[in-house]
Amino acid sequence: MGVLLLSMDVQGVLAQRMTPQQLVQQQIDGWNTHDAVKFTASYADTTTLYTFPDQVLARFRSHKEIEDYYTKVFKDNPNLHCDVANQMVTGNTVIVHEKISGWTNRPNFDTLVIYHIENDKIVSVHFVRK
Repeated sequence: MGVLLLSMDVQGVLAQRMTPQQLVQQQIDGWNTHDAVKFTASYADTTTLYTFPDQVLARFRSHKEIEDYYTKVFKDNPNLHCDVANQMVTGNTVIVHEKISGWTNRPNFDTLVIYHIENDKIVSVHFVRK
């Protein structure tokens, strides 16, 4: 017998909990549509971004801070896009090989991104770059 896990969404409506892979895909979809609200919906209120292994790139202390940051990123880079080349999930960790294009004044690049999920939200992101 399976168990259906339910949680309340932002409007108080019962919603199915997303898997770690679905959370990451939701933020990739938000990235590709430049929708900061959708992009940041997967993130915890306090989230840290790192260059692998432990150099802090950004530390967000509120959901509004994350949303404001990415609203500006999308406004300043209207052609941003992420293609997923490969993906692996182990427990609450999702590792994605991303092909990023569309940054203003920056060449396209590949990166490995390690997303750590706790309590159904992304709590940290590690970027592995050359």
